[in-house]
Amino acid sequence: MNSDDSVDFTELISCKSRCEELALPNVQHIKDIREFMSDPENFNGDIDDLTERLTAKAEQCHNVLEILKGRLQIKTLALKKIKEDILQLSLEVKKPKADNRFAMNGEKVRILFLDETEAHEYEALEALDRYSIKMSSLFSEILALDSDVDCVTYLEGVSRINIDYVKDWYKSETQDKNEMGDGPTTNKNSFEALLAKFLF
Repeated sequence: MNSDDSVDFTELISCKSRCEELALPNVQHIKDIREFMSDPENFNGDIDDLTERLTAKAEQCHNVLEILKGRLQIKTLALKKIKEDILQLSLEVKKPKADNRFAMNGEKVRILFLDETEAHEYEALEALDRYSIKMSSLFSEILALDSDVDCVTYLEGVSRINIDYVKDWYKSETQDKNEMGDGPTTNKNSFEALLAKFLF
């Protein structure tokens, strides 16, 4: 794939550093099928080559989507676990003799977030603060990932619609040439019909 045919990974809201596995292809609606197919950079006469390239874009979007969904699931589970841990710690500090445990004896609270690999120990009040900070961070990350999932889902859908569009156009053109010996004819509403089928 040409480097000009790839979208910078930074277009994903949730991606804050370079990550090749999240690079997205340049996906756009094919609005004018005649113009698109007449461009030799798009179509050189080999419909299989064109559909393979379009399919590669769809698969690239799908792979990125699966990674994002996996990350979103981890962050969502981490947030759920924090809420459970906060509730548990709140119950512990309200128990009789909790002052002896946490204040006088200096009992620490061990924290290991699901989306992290290193555990830390804090005093009870500091642990609650850490939970609060992490929870706010996870909310932001989940919103960003959720937005990226929607975006890449859309791009994958457009990619697959484009595949159907060029196949249908090529089939129609071939039939017209075989039956009439005439130039290609196109249905202006073909793309809109495919889009409607995908969305609804």
